[in-house]
Parts: sequence; C-alpha cells; structure tokens
Amino acid sequence: MIKFNSTNIFVGEIKELLKSFNLPSYKVLVEGEPVSIFDGFSYIYSGMILVGKVNKDFPNGFIYNSNDFSYRDTYFYNQNILNVTHNLVIKNTNYDYLTHNRLGNYLRFVRDYQQLDLMSMYNCFNGQSANNIDIKFDGGNKVFNTSDNSYKLFTVPVKYNKDYTFYLDCPTSLEIVACYYLNNNQLNNLIVNSDSKVLENYLYTKTYYKANASRFNTPFVYSKLKDLLFNVGNDDVKRVLAQKELELTLLLKLPKDNTSSIVVLEGDYSNDIDQRYFSNNTFSSHSQRIVNCKVEESIKQFNEFNSYKQLTYINDNNSYPFATRLMEYLTGNVITPIDNIELNTKRVETNLIKKKVLNTYTPYYDWNKELRVRLYLQAQDKKMLNDTFDILGYVDKDIEAKVVGFEDTTKEWEG
Repeated sequence: MIKFNSTNIFVGEIKELLKSFNLPSYKVLVEGEPVSIFDGFSYIYSGMILVGKVNKDFPNGFIYNSNDFSYRDTYFYNQNILNVTHNLVIKNTNYDYLTHNRLGNYLRFVRDYQQLDLMSMYNCFNGQSANNIDIKFDGGNKVFNTSDNSYKLFTVPVKYNKDYTFYLDCPTSLEIVACYYLNNNQLNNLIVNSDSKVLENYLYTKTYYKANASRFNTPFVYSKLKDLLFNVGNDDVKRVLAQKELELTLLLKLPKDNTSSIVVLEGDYSNDIDQRYFSNNTFSSHSQRIVNCKVEESIKQFNEFNSYKQLTYINDNNSYPFATRLMEYLTGNVITPIDNIELNTKRVETNLIKKKVLNTYTPYYDWNKELRVRLYLQAQDKKMLNDTFDILGYVDKDIEAKVVGFEDTTKEWEG
C-alpha cells in the first residue's frame, strides 16, 4: 500500500489524473441524498447547471422540482468551465495532503455524478497534523490548541450531511470538533448580521464529540455533521455555513504518544464489523435470499456489497491514504458503468451468458444493477469474499480471473 508522502510512478499517475480533470466547485445534487439548497447557489444535476430560486431543506433526500431552480446551462463530464472547474497544480512529486484532499473530492464527484461509489477505499484522514489552531469554547472548558504539546491534533477534511466511521486505537479519551481550515490556517472568526459568535454557537458546540476510548477493531461513527445545517434556525447563518463547506474539517485530538493507524471512512460502516476478518462463514446468506425471492424484486432491493476492506484490516501503526484496489479503478483497469468502451461490457456479458450466470444481454450492453449483483454473488459463491479485499461487484482483476474469465468469445474490435 502507498503511504502518505510516497514518491513513485503511481503517485505521478494520480497527480496527472487530477491535473487533467476539470473538477467543478458546484455541489452535485443526488436524488434521495439529504441536502439543503439556497437561493442564488449554483448546482449540477442531471447534465444541467442550475441556480437555486429558494432556500429549502431535504433532510429525507433530495427530490428534483423544476420550480426550485432556474436553468443556466448544460453540463457534461470533465467540462472545462472558467472560474467554475479547477485542476490540481502539481508542485512536487510527493503524495502530499493537497493531492489527497483533491483525490477525495474527485472520488466524491464520481460517486455523485457518475453513481460509481469508490469511497470505501479512500481514507478521509489526510495524514496531516494541524497547524495554527487555537479554539476555545464552552467557557474555555474545551480547548484545541496546537501550541499545547500535551496532545496532538490531526485534520480530516469532511462534508455536511455525512456520517464518518473512525478506526483507531486509543486507550484514553479522544476529542473531535469541526472547524473551517484551509492552507494550514483556521478561520478564527465568522460574523453574520453582527453575531460574532457564529463559530462557537453553531459549529464548535454542535460538532464537539468526546470518546472515553477507542479500538481499531470496533470503530465508532461520528454523526454530528449529518443534520448540522438542518438544525440551524437562522437562514443567514445557515447560508454562510453552507458556503464554507470546502473548508470544513474535523480536528482529531489524541494523546501525544498515540501511534495508532488512523482510518476515517465517509459513511456508516458500523455494521461491517463481521466483515473485518477473513472467515469461511462470514459471507453466506446473499445468494440464498435471491433464490428464495422473485429475482427482479430481490435484485432491486439488493444493496449489500460488503467486502473486506484493506484499509481497516489491520492496525500496523501506519496510516494509508487509500486501498491498493483503488489504483485499478483510477488507471481504468476495472470495467465499471462509466467504462466508455462498450465492447468491454459486451465481452463480460457474453462470458456470463456462456456460463449461465446471465440469461441475456442488457439493452445496448449498458450496466444495470442486476449485472453488478450477479458478479458480486458469483464472487461470493467462489468464496472470493472470504479472502479478497475490496470486491464491489465490478470487473476488477480478481473478478475477471475467477468469475468472468479471460476468454474473448465476441471476436469483435471496438470501432
């Protein structure tokens, strides 16, 4: 696995990818995902750039209504838009925290716009110690200060409306609080309509969390950001806080002698504890449920692509930025729904039909959920889920070798 500050050929590939990709600064709206929209804010949704006409919360999931927006322009993937899209500026050959932060935002965009979720292989912890932090609140009883050598502070860039699962060993107490942090500096003050205690009243006190201890093998879920904006009653304050999302960062306060590996995954993975150790019995129920139900209905409801995660498998006192499997996806060596070579999917389906895993081709050889579920269940039946990391139901090198096969029976070439 690559470590933070590594220098190798793949680090160069990541930097070139992020340099060439035009990452939008606009939020992508996703059907069914909790979000708040604001009058005058720009968004990307379904190939369109939209401007909000209302202030509106969607705590139970976004539902598009054309009356809530005005149409500005079309949008296509990787479009270069002046002052809207940005590219990584390469300043060194190291896998530094700036590269890691940009990779995280790239993966979030791919997840939200392309519906390809690879975030289970990305560590939101960026390997960075905090600098220039001086936060006191609750009458001075809670303190986060980098000048105090009795503990250390780490940064975790995050987003609103998300849970975060923490994996680390700490036999004593640890503390977490959110702040706005960019370029090694915190935002010290935020005034809205003469209210000079916005940070203390709406951010610090609402996001503070203390755990008496933590174990890497039994992670805890930090949920303070999930409903933060929804619970802000002042619309002006809510609007300003939403504008600062790019700088939103968790500060993790640990004892000075703590050397644990630190992994932070975006999402609630607390139910994955049983999937942390290789076993002959862990993955055994999925295919039976498919057999016992109508195939169409069970496929539609299936959403349990659990797999052993390399990032969370062992605490070796090193923190890694991402799982090895992610390298396959970033270099285009996995066949996924966003693969732009149609023949790749046809080759996969041809082999699966020959093996009687599928009955017929998907329309236009497009990926659908059934194809992913079938691949995942075949991996389960071959016990790949018992000894292989990060199997998501797409055609990675292990799925190709053990489920799909290398044989090309289509005898076609991409035109």
